[in-house]
Amino acid sequence: MASRAPVWRETMKRGVVRSGTMIGSAALMVGAVLLTLALASYHPSDPSFNTAAGGPARNVVGGLGAYLADFLFTWMGPATFLFLPLIVVGSLRMWRGAEVTGWKTRAVGTLIGILLIGLALALFHDQSYPGLPGGLGGVIGFTGANIIQWFIGFIPAGGPGSPPYATWVGWGFSGLFAVIGLVVWAKSLGLDADERAWLLRRNKAGDNDGSDYEDYEAPHDGRPAPRISEPAPRATAPDLPRSRPVIADRQSGPSASKPTKLKQASFDLKDKY
Repeated sequence: MASRAPVWRETMKRGVVRSGTMIGSAALMVGAVLLTLALASYHPSDPSFNTAAGGPARNVVGGLGAYLADFLFTWMGPATFLFLPLIVVGSLRMWRGAEVTGWKTRAVGTLIGILLIGLALALFHDQSYPGLPGGLGGVIGFTGANIIQWFIGFIPAGGPGSPPYATWVGWGFSGLFAVIGLVVWAKSLGLDADERAWLLRRNKAGDNDGSDYEDYEAPHDGRPAPRISEPAPRATAPDLPRSRPVIADRQSGPSASKPTKLKQASFDLKDKY
């Protein structure tokens, strides 16, 4: 009985840890859904840091969603939506029981990628944009774009009819920062080989009728799930016409004759009556 107690306690401990992990995963997924709704239903006229409106917020998440969306759009622009995949990936990993490590590094890398993409958008369109308080790049991207535009301004302008070299250089920097930002953002998600293969299989399944779609489920120890191959069908012999069986008649042998009953021989006893 004493030997079973440690096993029981260890099982209970693992169950409590697993339950807490699943609750945290569900909380992250709910937070991602609420953040998506708050950003998608943003209205510039809602009460927020930049608007002194007295009416009720039309944001789906309410006043909190209106203030949060206004803050994120003001500082980072629409590239804020790129935070959502990081939250979803972390939630799914926790739900599968996979190990989640280095989340601080991934969060910082995601933030850097978003800022670089916002800088690229601000260089491409450095004017105000309707419905966005900070433009396409937000305050941070707009500030960085102004600094780069100041350096580009040293390029001598040609005469009338000369190519706009300064504009081309600005677009070149915009494309460069966009590519670097996307690469940094994708690396920060930390997708392993199995997760990337699952995404590729999902895209291929979307191209056809989806019959070869397989749900990805990583094992708890982090190792790739083994593939179980179906046995190859055996070659069957061609059907040949079967002949009807012929039953030969039995030859009747000589019947065994019944033994004759011996009759007692009569004796002449010379008796006379």
